[in-house]
Amino acid sequence: MAYFFVDESGNLGYVFETGSSRLFVLVLLKVGDPEVLRDFVRRMRVARHLPEDYEFKYRRVGSRRVLREHFFRALAQLEVAIWALVVDKTRLPPGLMALDRVGFYGWALGEIMAVMPEAEVQGAVVVLDEPNHSGRFLSDLRVHLSRVWRGLGWRAGFRKITGHDSARDAGLQCADMVAGAVADHVSGHDSTAYRMIAGKFVTTARRP
Repeated sequence: MAYFFVDESGNLGYVFETGSSRLFVLVLLKVGDPEVLRDFVRRMRVARHLPEDYEFKYRRVGSRRVLREHFFRALAQLEVAIWALVVDKTRLPPGLMALDRVGFYGWALGEIMAVMPEAEVQGAVVVLDEPNHSGRFLSDLRVHLSRVWRGLGWRAGFRKITGHDSARDAGLQCADMVAGAVADHVSGHDSTAYRMIAGKFVTTARRP
């Protein structure tokens, strides 16, 4: 069974002069067995003499260049696949800018799903950085995405959409690291990490 770990870089704000990010990056990191990523993160902590509960986050690791490069060099050796969406929020039409979190997240996931083969999605489990897995956000998102795959003409979509706490989920930590690497690359800030895993990307879509 395939697992997709989903995380983003950037935010959904539009007040750019006071800190809203220009870019929003959404990443789906696919792995056949989540234990692969759990073992990877455990080994990474041991190898770099990090605490057992150390949480890998791109903005935290970014200041430790050796750790960051060690992480991405090792990640490139794993059997993973990555789909990404890069959104330039300064160019979005008013209708998309008016969407709430569920609507925007559903739209972004729908844009990625539209460039994915149906077989990649059917029966897969999706894990988002959302500790309250029984909350309103996830329940509304499930409804939204069911409409998306019906609109694509698919017979079925993801088997399960759930949320975990990224501090305790190695897969989400890996997705966060990848999203940060994509954001740094497309912004022109630093492409070092992205280049190390470039071969793992199936699609990087840009909107609008």
